[in-house]
Amino acid sequence: MPDQTARLAEPRVIGLVGTIPRGLRQRIVGEHPGWVEHELADPHLLLLSRGRTHSWTGPGARGIHWSGQGQAGPVSGWQQAMHETVAVGVAVTADEVVLHTSSWGNQALYVAWLDSTTLAFSTTSEALLDLLEGPLDPDWDAWASILTSNNPINGRTPFLQVRRLRGGEHHRLDVTTGTFSTGLDAHRFISEERSPAAPGEIVDGLRTALTEHPVLAEGAPDGDYLASLPLTGGWDSRLLGAIAGEQFGPEAFLALTTSKHTENVDPDVTYATTLAQLLGMTQEIIHPDRSANPAYTARTMALLEYESWEHSWFGPAAGVLMARGLPVIDGFAGDTQLKNAYANRRLFTAEPADVSDELWRKLDRRPALGLPGATESVRDELEQRMRPDVEASRQGVEGHPNEGRIAVLRSRIMSGVGLAPFKLLATGVEVVTPFLHPAVTSATMSIPAEAKASGALSRQVLEAAMPGLSSLPSTNDPGAMAARGRRRTNGPEARAWTAERLGVLDRFIGHGFTAEDVEDLHGKPADAWRHRLIQLSCWLEAYESRLSSTTPPWWGR
Repeated sequence: MPDQTARLAEPRVIGLVGTIPRGLRQRIVGEHPGWVEHELADPHLLLLSRGRTHSWTGPGARGIHWSGQGQAGPVSGWQQAMHETVAVGVAVTADEVVLHTSSWGNQALYVAWLDSTTLAFSTTSEALLDLLEGPLDPDWDAWASILTSNNPINGRTPFLQVRRLRGGEHHRLDVTTGTFSTGLDAHRFISEERSPAAPGEIVDGLRTALTEHPVLAEGAPDGDYLASLPLTGGWDSRLLGAIAGEQFGPEAFLALTTSKHTENVDPDVTYATTLAQLLGMTQEIIHPDRSANPAYTARTMALLEYESWEHSWFGPAAGVLMARGLPVIDGFAGDTQLKNAYANRRLFTAEPADVSDELWRKLDRRPALGLPGATESVRDELEQRMRPDVEASRQGVEGHPNEGRIAVLRSRIMSGVGLAPFKLLATGVEVVTPFLHPAVTSATMSIPAEAKASGALSRQVLEAAMPGLSSLPSTNDPGAMAARGRRRTNGPEARAWTAERLGVLDRFIGHGFTAEDVEDLHGKPADAWRHRLIQLSCWLEAYESRLSSTTPPWWGR
């Protein structure tokens, strides 16, 4: 049973494992009024939460888990919570305390050592920074990944003292000896021996994921929608919309569509409007104000704790969704499971000896040589710092037929793309991500890459969900409608903000950015690099007083 009945928010958690000084316990409890202090009767664990959590009891063990995206039903152990419920949590036995993330690690759980005997953890990194004393050390390897591929990987964060637990990772405290150990559990589908799934099995798995999720199973309050469904022009959201509409009735959902980048023709709006009419769902369309682009981009970067800028376009829609207060059904991770998205067939079919190089080629999004701040030596150092973490994303799956796909899911999807639903939205509403349900991942991971080429599998799954659904125009189609009109990131307000932020960055790196650099950075090929530089400048300014160093080494020589 849930420990709390709050329907509309992912939990926020903070706690300690190990030696817990009385004064520190009192401080944390005092700084979080209204949060629930969970009594697991263990002096080596402090756990405070706000929002929905679930308690469990098993043979010789008890625990708490939260943010589950997998199977519903009773839990009797922390590994079941990790793999089957796809949840984050803690567990206590007579001999140990275990802190674990989910099998995918998409729900952020951060840790920081306060000393050799005390491990602090939280759902936000900011909460841990408040507990750390002394200067904060930048993790320049993390920033190399951010400047190269938009997000840190391999558990890194912008701060060296703070780590994010990777999928399947757990810390154990032996309460007898007081020693800690760390482990990494492999996905259970890796050891499965099964035949490739039929499209109908994937549809059934998604249907199960929706009907089993506690927040949907509770039903809608009188006169309200059951959930909101971000509806785009792509395949994933229409697949979930068709299944959810059939299962609960289209009137149960509010479809929300946002214009992404341009002010005139936006294919997501065009295609999603046709789809909402077909599904019979009420639709709300958002057209963000161009003049507000700097404000909502800066706010998004801060909410993502400066780990990424990439979903800043989604910031206005996230604000509307949170104001609505409805649970949100998100198609997160569907692209990479159903088709060869975020990579290519060359990676997914590579020989084991070639996977590392192919993975790097996919993740390598360094700025083009000659863009402001992008010299050959800068590009070289970014690669040297990031590549060991790219290699680490293959840990535990080397030689598996889905090695490349799992590595992309770990390094790109869970560490980067997943920041949007689980940090932008989960601050105010509960997020449902059906593609992470183990019944779905077992099915999708059983299908070889060749069957997913050119969207073939996606079309078959769409047809299994609703005949004719795959024939509707989509942004995933070759030759799909192109967006037209001025990009919001190229308006006068955005350009003025770029100049302002580059001036701030100059204080730290001494590059000497010019008006011509601002123009060069507003060409479309430079869009990502511009945002990454802005993000770095915002982070340096926000934490300048606490950082032990403020000049990235690739610009400090």
